[in-house]
Amino acid sequence: MLKNLINKFEKTSLHVLFWVGLILAILFSELIGLTTVYIWKREISGFYFFLGFITPLLDGSLVIAFFTLAIRQLREIRKSLTEEISQHQHAKKELIAAREVAEDATRSKSEFLANMSHEIRTPMNGIMGMTDILLDMELSAEQKEVADTIKASGASLLTIINDILDFSKIEAGKLNLEAVNFDFRDMMEQIGKMLGVLAKEKGSSLSCQIAEDVPQYLVGDPVRLRQIIINYTNNALKFSNRKPVVIHATVEKKQAKKIRLRLAVHDNGIGIPTEKLGVLFHSFSQVDASTTRKFGGTGLGLTIAKKLSELMNGEVGVESMVGKGSTFWAIVELGIGERTAQLKDADQHEEVEIDKTAVRILIAEDNIVNQKVATQTLEKMGYTADIAENGRVAVDMLKIGEYHIVLMDVQMPEMDGYEATKAIRNGDAHEFNKEIHIIAMTANAMKGDREKCLAAGMNDFVAKPVNRRELKSAILHFLQHAEMKIQDVV
Repeated sequence: MLKNLINKFEKTSLHVLFWVGLILAILFSELIGLTTVYIWKREISGFYFFLGFITPLLDGSLVIAFFTLAIRQLREIRKSLTEEISQHQHAKKELIAAREVAEDATRSKSEFLANMSHEIRTPMNGIMGMTDILLDMELSAEQKEVADTIKASGASLLTIINDILDFSKIEAGKLNLEAVNFDFRDMMEQIGKMLGVLAKEKGSSLSCQIAEDVPQYLVGDPVRLRQIIINYTNNALKFSNRKPVVIHATVEKKQAKKIRLRLAVHDNGIGIPTEKLGVLFHSFSQVDASTTRKFGGTGLGLTIAKKLSELMNGEVGVESMVGKGSTFWAIVELGIGERTAQLKDADQHEEVEIDKTAVRILIAEDNIVNQKVATQTLEKMGYTADIAENGRVAVDMLKIGEYHIVLMDVQMPEMDGYEATKAIRNGDAHEFNKEIHIIAMTANAMKGDREKCLAAGMNDFVAKPVNRRELKSAILHFLQHAEMKIQDVV
């Protein structure tokens, strides 16, 4: 529309200029009494062609006729331009309205996903937490088997929930990658330990082979890189047919500050028919319907791996032979990092002896089930904890009691976690509590929620369902780095 308007304007502008120039020429001719101008005009394909010549003055009627023709033509040009501008403005308004509708739809979808994530994770925290507490008790073999089954089923459900939420975030363009310095070899070692247990349960084995020229320290999003590897490895273990699975990490291309890293997971399992390879990375796709019934899964794991690889300027692929096994690979672009002071601290970490019974923790949580989970989990770790059913009560309890750590939920009635943190940092819970260590412990686990909590003044973040190891690590990290020896805590 705009291009047509510009073309039309260019043509009509030349036309207008010609007519104005011609009028001035006639006026000048009449003033000096020498000549007038006769015009022959013809329109061809929207363009105007003019032939002008000068003859001796005959009479004034020709001049009047000419001026009448010129004025009529100029009015037609103005009307045409006005219509074109009006159409352009109308089209512009329609585009703006359509964009606003699309933005509202995206915003509504994001809010829905955030609410669904919170509402699902809250009861899941109760299921997973209480199961962990149950497994800490003295159980018969049969009872332990039941509890283990509940835990495994809960973990599977959480994986499906996370896959669906991740896929929705990717589709909505709401998933952004971080760029942090991390120890790649340490990450791979942790993955090997975690999935090695699963491999053993399935009668298989898992090993990891990292080429010597792969840098130890890289820059990228370790959480999402880990997700790609875990998705591939889980698939390999699922179809390994009780045979070994190997994770390979090699350099595809290396520059001064960048590396293209190739990650491949190989299994010696059942393999995939050639004609089925093309659908593997499509959303909700499986090799066939019986695969879902026999092995489970949403069909989103490989799709997510593909999307994440593409966000890292990479690509994915698979090679497979029926009865011989499969190799799923991903190439990702990462920065080359270095061993920072923070990573050195992690490498040289030494346990500091702490009298946990002297550490007092305040739990700000409105959900009764999650209150029980948090309290009993902390007691199992050796800590003493009190409950505040919302942010306002937490602030009031800090005024009269001495605490070292606050575990802060975010969505609570009366005063939420953000408001409570702001009040604490402003000194509303006494000056000596302004710097108290606050760990967000929330079901708000969408991208950006961690950053929002930290920006509000919280010191750390643990997502629900709470992983006991993560919570333990967050608490110990503070106590040890705060140099809180036994005598300091009391």
